[in-house]
Amino acid sequence: MEEKRLSNLKTDFINNMTHELKTPLATITVAGKTLEMDRIRADDSKIMETAKLIGKQSVHLNQLINMILEISMWERTQFQLDKKKVDIEELMNDIVHSFKTGYGNNAQMIQKYNFNGAKADIDVVYFTTLINNLLSNAVKYSDKEPLLISKVLQRTIISPSG
Repeated sequence: MEEKRLSNLKTDFINNMTHELKTPLATITVAGKTLEMDRIRADDSKIMETAKLIGKQSVHLNQLINMILEISMWERTQFQLDKKKVDIEELMNDIVHSFKTGYGNNAQMIQKYNFNGAKADIDVVYFTTLINNLLSNAVKYSDKEPLLISKVLQRTIISPSG
């Protein structure tokens, strides 16, 4: 029974990580296709914006891969989050912008934040994964054209006390 349970946990982990790896990879793919468009190549600011997006998502993809490698060491060492003090609104804007780019016109997004410059100690990789999962599932399981309002995320993820 214990072997079956562990096998199921491993299968769940592999399925979840595959899903997590697809998000930045999809964004990189869409951004690459965007760079193939003549109208984008004619606009240096769009090229830079897309290149920065590819860079960010490549870093995120690398972080996820490193997380997978670290997980293999969990049995030998104690797991710790890599928390850094970050500007919450800036991080949310980056995550939402990347998500919008990756999903194109599949979702209408309204961003309304009231973080008042709040900063928090956050593991950026896990937090980004969490928000991407919420957004991705909202799009995936919506029976109508999805309308995502980031203010809901604010209430769900960040308490008013910061």
